[in-house]
Amino acid sequence: MTPHFPANADTILLTEEAGADPDLVPKVEAALKAGKTVIITSGLLRRLQDKGIRDIVEWNDTGNIAAVHDFLNGFGAGNGISLNDAAHDNPAVLFPEIHFYTNDSWPIIRGVAHDKGFPIMLMNHYSKGTIYLLNIPENMGDLYSLPQPVLSQIKKYVQQDFPVRIDSPAKVALFAYDNNSFVVESFLPTGAKVNISVAGAGRHLRDLTSGAVVEAAATVENPMAHFRHPYSEPPRSNFPVTIAPHSYQVYRIEN
Repeated sequence: MTPHFPANADTILLTEEAGADPDLVPKVEAALKAGKTVIITSGLLRRLQDKGIRDIVEWNDTGNIAAVHDFLNGFGAGNGISLNDAAHDNPAVLFPEIHFYTNDSWPIIRGVAHDKGFPIMLMNHYSKGTIYLLNIPENMGDLYSLPQPVLSQIKKYVQQDFPVRIDSPAKVALFAYDNNSFVVESFLPTGAKVNISVAGAGRHLRDLTSGAVVEAAATVENPMAHFRHPYSEPPRSNFPVTIAPHSYQVYRIEN
């Protein structure tokens, strides 16, 4: 988090508060022309849609709300696999309805309600860069109600160049530091199964509490491998761990 526009970052996440910057839209355009990835939230889109953002993307918050219960992942017309959690019947979540033009923008994560699709993440190429829209529920707390596969796909796009990310239930947090160390903390009352994904093949993790080395899991084919993707992900090493209730683990990434 920073009070200044992170022009040197390769991936830039901008939430509604960033709309207080009167020069935000030119800064976003400059970042995209420099080949950066910019992610804006639906709240920021609402704040900027009459302040020049439409010169970059033809996205519009209609003011309507949709109750979404089913979710799909995919890239391209007709493609997609379910992101619902088979183990839990997640409640419907209220999302703003975002209007966009098909073939100009691509909904890479979609919600579906009564056979009508609603974008949860949109993607558009502009100049040398890529801009994403992350649709935030009307009640921000409902992010905790999204199925785990939806949360994990959002992390995959938002943290695409991040050195570590986690596939976990809601209410499991990641705290990453600049010395190859990170903390995974669970706020759940039961044990949480977490997959830690580290950039690069053949990496190792060391549990800094016990000193033990955590072995990577065998490589498993990505179920989305047969679908079109907006980017090709470099190899990663995956480490399945279990975090005890209301506790945390500290790890260091090693070669």
